[in-house]
Amino acid sequence: MLMLSLNKLEKQVHQYLSAMIRSDEKVARQFFSANFGINASQTLSQYLVQQLNEFAEKAPKYLVKNQFDLQIIRYDESMVHYCVLNTSGVLILEHIWALDGKGLFVGDQSQFQVIPKLQFCQKTGQKETINRCIAIKTFDVSIGKVLPLSVDIFDLKLSKSDFDDVYNCRFKMVDDEFNGKILPVNIYPVGNYPPERRQVYLKGKDHPFFQSSMYPDIQHNQLFFDAETKSIVTAVGIVTEDKKYHFYKFPDSPIKLNIPIVAATLMDGNDHDWALQL
Repeated sequence: MLMLSLNKLEKQVHQYLSAMIRSDEKVARQFFSANFGINASQTLSQYLVQQLNEFAEKAPKYLVKNQFDLQIIRYDESMVHYCVLNTSGVLILEHIWALDGKGLFVGDQSQFQVIPKLQFCQKTGQKETINRCIAIKTFDVSIGKVLPLSVDIFDLKLSKSDFDDVYNCRFKMVDDEFNGKILPVNIYPVGNYPPERRQVYLKGKDHPFFQSSMYPDIQHNQLFFDAETKSIVTAVGIVTEDKKYHFYKFPDSPIKLNIPIVAATLMDGNDHDWALQL
């Protein structure tokens, strides 16, 4: 198997990202393996369409003149884990790719999109709580069970979002310092399907671009957050006094509504959730 040098790998990933930012699908496609298979149930063509749309939203909003910095976090002959920062050092996106024998990107061969995160929750007058969470987006099947394979797991709960096809597997770990680690996980679809084994990289506080205290600020009917010096805010969910839910993707601060806000959850560039409840 080919082992690219760090310099060559950085150049390859940089060229791929530049092509995506320019919406140049033809060039971007050159960095994917002929044995791509599927990635989160998507073929290569489907994946590229979805990602090109995502880049078209992010690039004008977060990059100045399409300039960015690339940081390789981990790599070997079979994978690369990288982060993309804007020129102010703010995390824009992060990805882990499997590599084929030529150093080209390969799909994860999974039916699910798996997003590991930490969930921070602060209720007025109470101590902050932190949970591990693996958010799993499904496409063609439902999930019956998610089983992290570790004796250190407890308080395991699986719930489905009321707003999209995302299942949240929340749990705690014994003596958890909330640092990054790899955890094998079995995902059990409903119906006559075999379980899918995933090696999930749980993001933690030791991540080089982890930002602490990303809680939003609720002031009556307005929500404020810092998306300039810490991390981009990829999404915000708001619950108002009338118990209605409001969702915003790549929002700007502040968000102003016509009714008092009682709770809000912010998702940062690391995919971590920061929930504030009054």
